[in-house]
Amino acid sequence: MTLQSCLLETIRVAGDNTYKIPHLRKQRQARLGILPRNLICPTEDYRDGTAKLSAIDAVAYERAMETELDELRTADELT
Repeated sequence: MTLQSCLLETIRVAGDNTYKIPHLRKQRQARLGILPRNLICPTEDYRDGTAKLSAIDAVAYERAMETELDELRTADELT
């Protein structure tokens, strides 16, 4: 459940990792016998996430990543 909640938070912040890990109160839910096996992704979050992914130009993104990696490798060689 923790991984699922982190994935949901990642969708909400558009892939960034600046979110706080949500506290799910799993021990309390388990004690009460209501601990779910899976989390449900809210429809609005799903739509927002898929819209953001659809808006990304994958080829341009790959080129930008390759350029950034090349710059990092060059900087690493200089140090």
